[in-house]
Amino acid sequence: MSMLLGILAPTIPAQAESGMNPVVIAVMHSGSAVKGGSSTGARVQTIYWKSFTWGYIHVGDCSRFNGTWTLYYDDSNQNTWAQWDAKVTSSDTNDTWKMYAHYKDANKAELGMLLNQNNPGARNEFTKFMPDNRQQYRWLEYGGYFNPDHFWLINYMSLDNRC
Repeated sequence: MSMLLGILAPTIPAQAESGMNPVVIAVMHSGSAVKGGSSTGARVQTIYWKSFTWGYIHVGDCSRFNGTWTLYYDDSNQNTWAQWDAKVTSSDTNDTWKMYAHYKDANKAELGMLLNQNNPGARNEFTKFMPDNRQQYRWLEYGGYFNPDHFWLINYMSLDNRC
């Protein structure tokens, strides 16, 4: 099993550690929507998000072609969620990519790890099974979440990858 670690910074041009070449880093956006059925008493809800994107990496038998974590924060109820989107493949049949996502502050100090509500046995692990080495697989994760108190402090992310 091989491992690779990369850290992304919120500046452009991006600076990365461990030889990783990020494409776009820490883009912050917000959007709003009106909650409620009438114009009186309706509450405006703002969703904020930050995106962290990595370029190509190769770990063990596996390759990942770009990958983006998007972290969301809903200011109306302090809910958070995280989504992952990547394309992966392996030169070996029946391989599994394992990923652990760390989020960090402006000084690159660890704030925490993304948690996976779809993997109760290993809450901080995200996995993609690749049964056929002739295929490329779209890796979509929708079950990530994190401590809402950390959203405004997050400036960097790093990934531990194993295959």
